Amino acid sequence: MNEHTTPCTWRLACLLFLATSSVSLADMVSAEAPPSAAQAVMCSASGRYCLHGPPLQQNLTMFRMDRGQATPVWTAPGEAAHYMVAEDGEHYVRIPLGQTRLALGGDRTSPRRVMFVFYARERELARVTLGQLIHSISQLSGTISHRTWARDFGFAPDGKFVIRTVENRTFVFDPTTGALLGEGATTPN
Repeated sequence: MNEHTTPCTWRLACLLFLATSSVSLADMVSAEAPPSAAQAVMCSASGRYCLHGPPLQQNLTMFRMDRGQATPVWTAPGEAAHYMVAEDGEHYVRIPLGQTRLALGGDRTSPRRVMFVFYARERELARVTLGQLIHSISQLSGTISHRTWARDFGFAPDGKFVIRTVENRTFVFDPTTGALLGEGATTPN
């Protein structure tokens, strides 16, 4: 065994990967999902690439998973947050901790609030704000403490990052650049 390949059973990181993979492997987050705390391991939909981060370790490290082996691909500075991982192992998106719901109070419902950040390894590519996604924040429905802003978001089978809002709008982003590729109306369910 070389110094860059770690058997999956020898590291706490891999145990945590196995424990969280059933949640992390979903390719879309729906509006019914409860708010979540930061996760230490997030994987692409196929499970081929897994991003390990705080509090498991100080930095973010992308691992390629192959036949029970976790091989480090790259390491970058990172923070305890919730991320979604692209299938190329190079790109990922930091997503809101509250996912599809906004807690009321403070700057949490500000149009300037950063909702998504696109990355290529350690390089930030683009930021998407709440005001770019929602026209009328004050009209969002919800409870006394939260407002629902999104129907779902995540990586589509074609690799694009898609956000569907409760205002029946769909945004399609290129995760390799963070560029908005298109915006359109969503058919309500």
